[in-house]
Formats: sequence, structure tokens, C-alpha cells
Amino acid sequence: MAVSAFPTTQWTEIRDLRQMSPEGKREALANFINRYWPAIEACVRASFRGISTCDAEEYTQAFVVAKLFERDLLDVASASRGRLRDLLRTSIRRFCIDEIRSRSTGVRRSEISLEHTDAPASIDPEKAFDESWARLVIAEAQRRVALEHTQGFRQVAWRVFELRVLNPCLNGDPIVDYAELEFEFEVDRRQLRNMLASTKRTFGYLLRDVISEYAASESEIDGELKHLMVMSQA
Repeated sequence: MAVSAFPTTQWTEIRDLRQMSPEGKREALANFINRYWPAIEACVRASFRGISTCDAEEYTQAFVVAKLFERDLLDVASASRGRLRDLLRTSIRRFCIDEIRSRSTGVRRSEISLEHTDAPASIDPEKAFDESWARLVIAEAQRRVALEHTQGFRQVAWRVFELRVLNPCLNGDPIVDYAELEFEFEVDRRQLRNMLASTKRTFGYLLRDVISEYAASESEIDGELKHLMVMSQA
């Protein structure tokens, strides 16, 4: 299933779902699902070790239909009830556990293949969900910063930020020495440091903007930032 860069659903959008026509609600839900699909599927895949790509997609689709369309999960969502991320993750986990239990009792809730569900998951499903979510958030912040750094020194500044901050943090790459950067970009060290500091600030602002699109308060944004830092280093 094709997905957009990051889930940009706000709590106000979720509240609006309750006031939409059936057609408008279905379209809005489809957009919501499209944004969140990677994290949902990551949790599903981790819940059933060895599951095929096809079955993982089928389970994810089954969750979407059963919980988001048929049971209107988002109708019970509200900013006062806690993080949207937590609500979605908990619902996915309960759905997967119910599917496993239904097999053990001989009850089939769907026609989805369950050959691989006997084995315990090798990756914690909730961690898989959170890691996928963190990657989406950070990738969207990266995309927004990159769009602002496409020419001249700003483009150099973005590349320096990647080589000294992002790639080491996200991929475990070695931090590129300033001497190498001076040679590559023909910019002195003082300018490189200033570029890096400015780009760090921009990234921080835009990362906070991305989080604010699904977090309900300033304190929740702060908590999500801390959570992202942990997940990005996992």
C-alpha cells in the first residue's frame, strides 16, 4: 500500500470526523490510514513472527476495516484521553492478540492465513510500532528541512548536518571530521560550525512542528521529543 511521508492528522481533524457526512468521513479515514499504515503494519508484523508480506498486509487491512471503519475507533479518541500514538498502538495489539486467541479456540475471525502465529514474536510489537513511528516523524522533519536548504550555502549546511548529526545518530555512521568538510566544501571551520548550529535549530523547530500535528499539548510534545530521541537510537 502506498503511503505518504508522515501522519499529519491533528486532534481537530479527528474531532471533525464525527461531524462529517458518511462519504466525507470515509475519505478522511482513508487519508488517516494512508498516513499511519507503516507503523500499523510494523506492529502487526512483529506480533506474528515469520508472517509473509502478503499476510502482514492482510492483517493490517483487517485491523483497519474492523477497528477504524466498522467500530469507529477514532470516535472514542480525544486529546483528553492521552496520546493518539498510544491509542492506535494499544488497539492494534489487542486486535492481534484476539486473532491469536481465536485460532487457539478454533474460531476464525477472517480468512487470513495464520500458519506462522504459533511462534512468539522476536521483536516486541509495541517497540516495532514506536520505532516505525519515530522513523516517520524524523523523516518528515528531514524532508521539511531539506526543502529549505536546496541552494548555495544552505545546501552545504544541510549536508554538514547530515554528515555530523543525522547519519551518525540514525545510521551509526562515523562523524565526519571538520577537516574533511573544509576540504570538500571549501568553507572554513568557523563557517561550518555556524552552519551546523543554524541547521540544528531549524531541524529542532520543524521536528517540533511535525509532532504538534498529532500531539495535544506542549507537555505532550516535550514527551514525544524525548521518546523520539530514545527510539532513534534503538
